[in-house]
Parts: sequence; structure tokens; C-alpha cells
Amino acid sequence: MMNTLNVPQESTGPGRLPIAACLQGLVFPASREEVLLHAATHGATAQVQAMLGRLPSRQYASVADLIDGYADSLW
Repeated sequence: MMNTLNVPQESTGPGRLPIAACLQGLVFPASREEVLLHAATHGATAQVQAMLGRLPSRQYASVADLIDGYADSLW
């Protein structure tokens, strides 16, 4: 079964919601480094921080850009 963010509910990974939650309030566009710093200081788990650490180094226009454009890097 899928939730509204199209993440399998039985998924054991952190999924999109925790990533979006720890990036709430981040001003975009944001660099990879800004994303990592914001996540680390806003409650991201070690697993989420590790996943975000695999993102390509570039500017991200929004959380959706970060998640959708680089889903392969995250999952």
C-alpha cells in the first residue's frame, strides 16, 4: 500500500517524509552543503544524514527537486 507521498508504507527506510521534515524551513535555492547542515541541525537521523550525504554537489531549487531529481542517490 502507498501513502500520499508514494512511499510504500511497509518501507523500512527513512522515506521522503522524514527527509522533507528535517528540511522544513530551509531557504531554497540551497547547495548540497546547506542541505546537509540544515538537516543535521534540524533533527535528521544518522540514516537520513547518510542518505543526503550521497547527493550530488549542486544547487537545489526545492525539497521536491532534491527528492525527485535525485531519488536514485537517496534510495
